[in-house]
Amino acid sequence: MTESRLDSAAALALCHASAGTVYRFARMLAASDHEAEDLAHDALVRVMRHAHRFDPGRGEVEGWLWRIVTNTARDHGRLASRRRALFDLLTDRQHFHAAGDAQEDAIRRLEDGELIAAIRTLPRRSRSVIALRYGADLPFESVGGHMGVSAARPRMAHQRALAQLRHALGSEAP
Repeated sequence: MTESRLDSAAALALCHASAGTVYRFARMLAASDHEAEDLAHDALVRVMRHAHRFDPGRGEVEGWLWRIVTNTARDHGRLASRRRALFDLLTDRQHFHAAGDAQEDAIRRLEDGELIAAIRTLPRRSRSVIALRYGADLPFESVGGHMGVSAARPRMAHQRALAQLRHALGSEAP
């Protein structure tokens, strides 16, 4: 089965030859050039990591490459929607829409980096709950299972963590 695998030298050559095209594709899907760079990088890393899985009996190498790129883009999109969902929960958009334009502007300017930095200041258990719920997109039952507790405990910890994040981000009413 060695002949069905793509060796690392061939995979590296494929990545070099395709990098520009993969990046152009990513720029059309991503919200920013930075996200496009991340998406293209992640896709090409997957190509290198999974080169041994390429099977010429199932199609051409270009088709295999684009399946990886497309799947990586889909994964990035899912991650972005989970971030948006967390951001919406933290900022309680309905509450702020009634409060005025200044608060809406502040919400729009909040960068993912600020959110991640605030998450990193949380106690370990709160950080774990937020990461498992939004980063891994797990239901509370699974979060509880991974943490070795009942499903009710992560729900309570989740509410506390959201309150701590709202406070840290300055989006909680005084």
